[in-house]
Amino acid sequence: MGIGEDSTNIWRDNWFDKYEKRHQDLNDVTLAQFVANYTVKNDGSYSLRKKPRIIRYRKFDMAQDLNEYKREMVSLHFPFRNEDAEILSELKFIQIYDENENLILSRRKDFESNLDIRKTIEICRCLCRDDDILDNENDQEAANRYPEPDPYQKFISKRES
Repeated sequence: MGIGEDSTNIWRDNWFDKYEKRHQDLNDVTLAQFVANYTVKNDGSYSLRKKPRIIRYRKFDMAQDLNEYKREMVSLHFPFRNEDAEILSELKFIQIYDENENLILSRRKDFESNLDIRKTIEICRCLCRDDDILDNENDQEAANRYPEPDPYQKFISKRES
């Protein structure tokens, strides 16, 4: 690595650093694709992996924190060179997500086997509505569509068997 034995320089590039420094040939590769599919060699070149890595990320809940969810999805599934300037500044990730939602979700599906894109878009659109006040009929309809799981059902089923 070119560092002397007595050096105190212990900085090591993380995946964001490596991704932002990637070769121009990989301009259209997303961060998730880069981490899963490429290996950085000692000489700084990249090689395609034979078997993709499983990537881990925070997985923000869109119902709990929609902005963090959108930021994470854009950072993972939309190509960038400088996250601060292209995604984070002026909350650009919100507009990028809204304009590229289908593309981002289709790319996300490559990394999550049980992702229902239509349901995800529907939930997101419900959360993004301009009118925050719902009448009781709409509240009940939404509750019926996404019912709370019964925590005791599993317990009762075990007792009955």
